[in-house]
Amino acid sequence: MSASTACIPQLFEEIVSRYPDRKAVQFDKQSMSYQELNDEANKVAGKLLEIGVKPQHCVGVFIERSFQLISSILGILKNRAVYVPFSVEYPEERVRYIIEDAGIQIVITQENLMPMFENITGLTLLNINDIGQYHPLSNHKIEQQSYNADDTAYVLYTSGTTGYPKGVAIQHSGICNRLLWMKETYQLQPHEVLLHKAPIGFDVSICEIFYPLTSGAVLAVAKPDSNKNIRKLISEIKENQVTMVHFIPPLLDLFLDYIKPGDCESLRILVCGGEKWSFSLGEKTLEKLNVELYNGYGPTESSVGVAYWKFDGMYPDRLVPIGKPIANTKFYVLNEQLEYVKEGEIGELCISGICLSSGYLNKPDVTNMKFVSNPHNHDNAPSYARLYRSGDLVRQLEDGNIVYVGRTDGQVKLRGMRLELGEVENALLANEAVSAAVVLYHESGGRAFLSGHVVLSNGDHGPNEEQLKAQLKEKLPDYMIPNSITLYSRFPTTLNGKTDKEQLKLLAEQ
Repeated sequence: MSASTACIPQLFEEIVSRYPDRKAVQFDKQSMSYQELNDEANKVAGKLLEIGVKPQHCVGVFIERSFQLISSILGILKNRAVYVPFSVEYPEERVRYIIEDAGIQIVITQENLMPMFENITGLTLLNINDIGQYHPLSNHKIEQQSYNADDTAYVLYTSGTTGYPKGVAIQHSGICNRLLWMKETYQLQPHEVLLHKAPIGFDVSICEIFYPLTSGAVLAVAKPDSNKNIRKLISEIKENQVTMVHFIPPLLDLFLDYIKPGDCESLRILVCGGEKWSFSLGEKTLEKLNVELYNGYGPTESSVGVAYWKFDGMYPDRLVPIGKPIANTKFYVLNEQLEYVKEGEIGELCISGICLSSGYLNKPDVTNMKFVSNPHNHDNAPSYARLYRSGDLVRQLEDGNIVYVGRTDGQVKLRGMRLELGEVENALLANEAVSAAVVLYHESGGRAFLSGHVVLSNGDHGPNEEQLKAQLKEKLPDYMIPNSITLYSRFPTTLNGKTDKEQLKLLAEQ
């Protein structure tokens, strides 16, 4: 597959021109055709142009899953602006930080969510419920704005080691390469349906939304609370006759426990990713569902996904590899000096290709640390000039497949969301009553969770567990809040005087 020079709106508008009356989106038992969705997106684009939004300006999106969410994102991209999604579960402090860091001056939201922004000054709020009053911008006028595949399409904020999230900027060239690869690989047909259920702050949502809309299939938008309730999720799949769905491993395991014979028979493709999963989970999936099952892998910095592997229940040693790179992408398994390790040895997975982010917004030092010159680009190909150091430890098998082993740092995946343990620790340390904090990641009994461990400055005098959790909820999304926070007079130590994290981990699991 050759590299794409298209942008998302161009791929979408091509489908609109070919199939204007075909169903594009369905939500809550209603639907929109491709032409109707395009018209609604053009209204948003027209309004943004009217109020002076320039190409590559960041525009925030704070909307629950709905028709309006999809038309807003498309409208921003049609205007050559950059969309910055906020999951509606984000606390105010996190929203405020992202707005300031990205230089956002305009946020598209809805009436019931506007109170979130009452204390944030210098911000223009566009109420998406008033979309009917906006002036539509014609496709022709949009085309005059000269789409550029090197433009940034979106910025996603991920957990950061400094205690603050960092914005990953992704270009149209990278995400369109991913979308075109999906189109070629999964072959969704016009009548088939992909379910969008991920929070829009999670990078899987990008593919959930745009893969069907750039391939002529149907996008089913799950109701806002469906991803938190398995029975509702099963109903969504059945009602919408969903063909393709993404799961994180714990949710897939729970989903399989709830479905009954005859449930979800419309499913044809199931992609499981975001965390490492077991061979037995794959077997369980194929026992319960007649689907093609794929393992998906990819850091946010590499345009959602850069590897895939199809599970058939036959792989040696019951391994579940992340697979091989997708089109226009190369993998390197390297040591600390960026030299190749021997086949089968553990090394860091480094990624190169058109998929790579331009870097972290307003963070050149961090960008230069993670995105480095590629010493193995012997052909001097421009698209392979940089390497992204993923921090993922892997090993390459004889057949070329890559197996994930672990991390080189404190980054973990929980509920499919990436987080830095250091960010949670810094949020605890922001409380002046806390003198020391350790946050640990656990996998036990098929579930993953965080435990917090705190030493108070004044011995027994200070906040209790529930108060500390409440304070964290003012700063962090729910998935980053530890299941438990234990208070200590002092931490146990190893023989060399360092905090004994293994002992803390054992205490938390008792």
